[in-house]
Amino acid sequence: MSAERFSKGERKFQATARRANIDRRSGKIVADEVVIHTKDAKAEAREASGNLNEENVYFEKDIVVTDQTGRIIRTEQATFNTSKSLLVSNSTVTLEGENFSAKGRNLEANFQNKTIKVNGPLKSIFTPQ
Repeated sequence: MSAERFSKGERKFQATARRANIDRRSGKIVADEVVIHTKDAKAEAREASGNLNEENVYFEKDIVVTDQTGRIIRTEQATFNTSKSLLVSNSTVTLEGENFSAKGRNLEANFQNKTIKVNGPLKSIFTPQ
């Protein structure tokens, strides 16, 4: 299954899924093995749900999000706002970059502003280049 969402002539995101169930009356969608591309990030998850009339996608299980700079976020539960390119997770997250890794809870990643915030306690490893 493949779908795209446009707003004011601009593509907001493109989604693909191995399998999806869509209730056209309510707009509810439940999908497996989902990949969502926005202009700011790529998000993958084993399961996702949402509503065709809303901007939030709810991810569950094996979530991997990669931003434009190559930073990778891994978690088991997250909400992704497709119009704001904002990812929020209240579960344990791992953040990996070219020369660092960090692990904590309560992540907020704003891909439009290129900022990622993880609340402590935080364990991080930084390797100078």
